[in-house]
Amino acid sequence: MVRGKIELKKIENANRLQVSFTNRRKVLMKKANDLSILCDADVALIVFSSTGNVYNFSSRRYGYVAADHRQREESMASELKRLQLAIERAKGKELEGMSFSDLISLESQLNDSLLRVKDQKTILLNQLETSRLQEKRTLEENRLLRKQIESMVGRGSSGPQVEPEKNDNEEHLSDTSLQLGWGKRKKLKIERPAITLEVQVSSD
Repeated sequence: MVRGKIELKKIENANRLQVSFTNRRKVLMKKANDLSILCDADVALIVFSSTGNVYNFSSRRYGYVAADHRQREESMASELKRLQLAIERAKGKELEGMSFSDLISLESQLNDSLLRVKDQKTILLNQLETSRLQEKRTLEENRLLRKQIESMVGRGSSGPQVEPEKNDNEEHLSDTSLQLGWGKRKKLKIERPAITLEVQVSSD
């Protein structure tokens, strides 16, 4: 059976609050211990109850965990400071204290960066010019197409009238009426075939 979502809010009943705190604190401590064992992680946990009691858990001695955390913070702060100084020097600031070799190295890096910026600028300008040429070509093609359409529409409205074609029956009737006029008539000559009779006479 699937449980519904439980609304999280403060437990008003003091007894229920204490029981829930104790049970959940034990579960939390167990989960922290499991995390440190399964994942080989350094875990430090401090819990302050509403009554002022303090409960803690640490996979190692708490002092060691806190010291490692402070060391990591100091390392990250030092790296951040170094990066900020490099950015300022790239802008031409905070150059005091740099040796001659460091200045030469910085100059070389800036020259390389400048060349890359110029190359990228050239690429963008070429792309922009290509886009402009394509746009100009497209506009010219549209103008020619519009002109052709207008020319075709003009010829269609003022073109010559086409006479309707005659049917074959009409042509046949017209030819018949012409043949039945006062033209010369042809005489038909009919030849009769010759008939030969053979008579046999018998003598008694």
